[in-house]
Amino acid sequence: MDIVYMVRDGETNEELRYSLRSLVNLPHDNVIFAGHKPSWVQNVTHIRRQQVYHSKYINTTRNLMKVCNDPYVSDDFILMNDDFFIMKPVPVLPNFHRGPLLTVERYYRNLGATDYALGIEQTKNYMISLGLDPFKMLSYELHVPMNMNKKNFIDMITQQQATMNIPVIHKRTLYGNLYHEGGIRMEDVKIFTDSYPDTNATFLSSDDTSFERYKVGEYIRKQFKDKSPYEI
Repeated sequence: MDIVYMVRDGETNEELRYSLRSLVNLPHDNVIFAGHKPSWVQNVTHIRRQQVYHSKYINTTRNLMKVCNDPYVSDDFILMNDDFFIMKPVPVLPNFHRGPLLTVERYYRNLGATDYALGIEQTKNYMISLGLDPFKMLSYELHVPMNMNKKNFIDMITQQQATMNIPVIHKRTLYGNLYHEGGIRMEDVKIFTDSYPDTNATFLSSDDTSFERYKVGEYIRKQFKDKSPYEI
């Protein structure tokens, strides 16, 4: 099974470097980059697509659609981001979810009227229009790898875009509710602060600041000192 990364523009991306190193813990075939490929990366398949939209949500959706229409990519693939780190061996990737969507929606709504919170509501309403029960919906918006299928993703986005305009579509949540049967519930692993990471965690995620300056980045760098096959 291939691993697909959504890669932003820019040559400097140390999170991506260490995310690639962490792939030693996940059996896989090819590594696919959609979007940008830094010059220091090797041994990956690059599906070029200019990042023409200001919205990362639109860019990643269009990048993924191009990936899913590429015959080179395996029918089933694992979706990764450059800030995901696989800290322990994972022989087979399970499906994970964050718990009831209504609970997650309430949490983000209480944080303020953001585009992200509106996207949750609109994604939920779209799934209701498909006949899904909101009380059974789950959130799959986690900073961990996710199993996907090319045809399923194409069908999902094609139908959604023909039916309802959702600028901040929650692709993982829509996909999980349509094609995954539940999964393992977990808390999100994204770390923004200078707190100590859980050294027993199978997955970790950072942002630019926490990776560069805080304990989580220091811990990840110590765990993956050796170059991966994907670095020049």
